[in-house]
Amino acid sequence: MKTIKKLLLSICSLLTLLFGLAITPSFGQSFSISGVYVDGDPYTEMEGHGELTNNSNAAKLVLVNKVVNNLYPGHHSYFCLVQCYDTSLALASDTLLMPALSTTGHGALQSQSFHAYLETDSIAGSSSVKYCFYDVTNPADSACVEYIYNALTGVAVIPGDGDYLSRPYPNPAINSASIHYKLYGGPGNAFLQVFNTYGALILSFNLEEKEGDIQIPVNKLVSGFYTYGLSKDGKRLKSGRLIVR
Repeated sequence: MKTIKKLLLSICSLLTLLFGLAITPSFGQSFSISGVYVDGDPYTEMEGHGELTNNSNAAKLVLVNKVVNNLYPGHHSYFCLVQCYDTSLALASDTLLMPALSTTGHGALQSQSFHAYLETDSIAGSSSVKYCFYDVTNPADSACVEYIYNALTGVAVIPGDGDYLSRPYPNPAINSASIHYKLYGGPGNAFLQVFNTYGALILSFNLEEKEGDIQIPVNKLVSGFYTYGLSKDGKRLKSGRLIVR
């Protein structure tokens, strides 16, 4: 058992070194946050994970507030709780209704997954962003978690031994968005694909060169959030999020 614990601690330390960490959450009267960790690709986008739980016997109307402690120049942060919000928003534009402690007899807690993203644009640096969840009727009843992202990748460095996708520019986009790509070992059977929030394929671009830029005509898309990804030889290799206004 001690050996297993040491192994788990070593793995956690390695993840912290590579990606970042989530500072121990602070809990309120009703809420708790579990499953907090950071992963992702330091070259493009990193993701903070968490599970928000309503531990009380009353339903709660919840708001989330983003507090930027330190955002490295060129980095952009946004969050998703049921839906995703623009990088310019600090306070969620709508509320989340979280049911009371389950009365089904199984003792299940009412929980909701939370995702906190950092777009790095291949810029090395460390950013720190805190998120607080609180009861609309009682703001003092809150829980917070802080994510520290270690994007120590070097400025505008494209890996020489792997496939690469930049984040879209601009993002959010109005008319078009540009994505730079590099394919290790040549293009092969590679595509840049864009999916809607339901996972349906909307656009597909055949990547015929080893390296280049793709212009996505977002003016043909409705406003909202999309996922773009690199598909090579039938496998999904890289992905990110595109916001269309």
